[in-house]
Amino acid sequence: MRKLIIGLLAVLTAAGTTLAAAPAEAATDRRACVTRTEYQAVHPGMSSTRVKGILDGTGTLLTDRVYGYYVGDWNWSDELGDYYWDDFAYYFESKDSVRAYKKCTAWGGGGRVGINFANYDTDGVFLDSGRQVFEKVPNHAQAEADWIDYLYDLLESGEFLSPSLMAAEAAHSPTGDDDRKIPQGPDGRRPAKPSTPGN
Repeated sequence: MRKLIIGLLAVLTAAGTTLAAAPAEAATDRRACVTRTEYQAVHPGMSSTRVKGILDGTGTLLTDRVYGYYVGDWNWSDELGDYYWDDFAYYFESKDSVRAYKKCTAWGGGGRVGINFANYDTDGVFLDSGRQVFEKVPNHAQAEADWIDYLYDLLESGEFLSPSLMAAEAAHSPTGDDDRKIPQGPDGRRPAKPSTPGN
């Protein structure tokens, strides 16, 4: 009986050591490529510092765009003794960057994942904590960067209002709402992402 108890303790101790070592090995994975598990661990709202820890590095910067604009609001004037509309009451900056991370060859034969970091969330609300993950793509990181560049080119040309700009203006507009819409293409759809061969 004593041998049986000692044998069971040895087996349980060995199993516990093996089970405890598995998460430690995953936490110390420092390969210069992204595994599927690491990619799946990245979620919208995560900081770039947290992503750096999960993906074992900063990746390669593909694009970094900033677009600043003013939003109007009502202000009080002592001189007039009344409220007046100020088109330049607040200044905002939309910021987007896309970083590419090399995929491990065991996960689909290579390529690069793309992570879009932005200073606003999916509702267009600006974040106080800087840039966070806005979107991720498992393939074609360069196509994601080209899409961001395309949108910012539209913003700079005045043909497009960003979700953050539309939300900010709606919150501060004199009527309290915003009837402007994201521009539609000739076929009535939103502008399509530009296609780019490769990653």
